[in-house]
Amino acid sequence: MRSSSWANTCTCSESSTAFKASADFFERVIWFQLRQGASHNGRIREPAGWKDACEAKDHISHQAWATFYNYAAAAPFHTWIPREDEMEWLSQQYPDSFDTLYRPRLEYWKEQAQHSNRFYNKTLPMLCTTCQIPMLFTEPGDATKICYRESDFGGDKYHFCSDHCKEIFDNEPQKYVQSWLPVHQIYQGHCFPEGTDPTAEGFDPLMGARPM
Repeated sequence: MRSSSWANTCTCSESSTAFKASADFFERVIWFQLRQGASHNGRIREPAGWKDACEAKDHISHQAWATFYNYAAAAPFHTWIPREDEMEWLSQQYPDSFDTLYRPRLEYWKEQAQHSNRFYNKTLPMLCTTCQIPMLFTEPGDATKICYRESDFGGDKYHFCSDHCKEIFDNEPQKYVQSWLPVHQIYQGHCFPEGTDPTAEGFDPLMGARPM
């Protein structure tokens, strides 16, 4: 993984190029392995989540970029609204998704920023209990709806970003209930200096939490 300093200097198109190249390489490698397996046993069995992963190539880089833009106060990534030439590049690279789903949102944020109203989400994103990343993924087949799954275990409720993360948890819950999720710890009041009242009107959890 590259350092955040790289993320702070690369352009939007460079970020998307790197992701798209990685995704295409991943798809080619997996298909090669599947064909190799077929030559040995005469059949091909797709790995779990294969179809969802292939579909996500058209969406995940845009969704991740939007998440970092939203939560700029909590994430060590510098993000911005792509230039018009970058918008056109993204449109060409993602013809089935960008203009319909992601360009309108970016253009709205651009308009807001031009009126000194740069959009910030002043909360913190819910994290998946299994993979521990923000729940930014969308439903398979419906990129307009956030994918949200949950399971009950030991009297508590746990949240997941996909069917696959939920399945992993359900097969081995004792392992994953031990996860220490910073966002959840902050909202549960475990990361504030003594005497802090997180229920006070106007309280900002980002400002009130101790460095972790």
